[in-house]
Amino acid sequence: MKKSLAVLAISAASLTAMPAVASAKTLRLFSKPIPQVGGPFDANGNPLTGAPGPGAYFVGGDHLYRGTATHHARAVFGYDHIVCTILDVNAHARCNADIVLRDGVVYGTNFPLDLQAQDSVITTGLFGIGRYSHVTSITSHNVGNTDNSELTIRY
Repeated sequence: MKKSLAVLAISAASLTAMPAVASAKTLRLFSKPIPQVGGPFDANGNPLTGAPGPGAYFVGGDHLYRGTATHHARAVFGYDHIVCTILDVNAHARCNADIVLRDGVVYGTNFPLDLQAQDSVITTGLFGIGRYSHVTSITSHNVGNTDNSELTIRY
């Protein structure tokens, strides 16, 4: 009996010492809008001059740099493109986005987004290619009173 308990204890210890399946990785990016790409449009595709209402949509494109707003690379690491349809007067939207990076692509399909929120976490509708084939989430943080943001991609 003591021998089988010792074997069980050694087996349990060796299982806990085994490496887990590859742990999630994190990529931090600073996102800066590309001038004159996109903007708000009404439901008919005309540039919007007033507040967006239901049916209006927003198109945006950004340069992406490795790092954060305060410390990031000088060279562009990738680009993103996003299209969001406004659902209500509170700026809730449904969006589609592509994030094209040097070592893979992340797609976000039909995900909910609050366009007025300081921070957003996207966990649904995500698909990746290349290094990001196991993408699990994207967190977006708006930087102060700018159009810049910080993205955190977990994959």
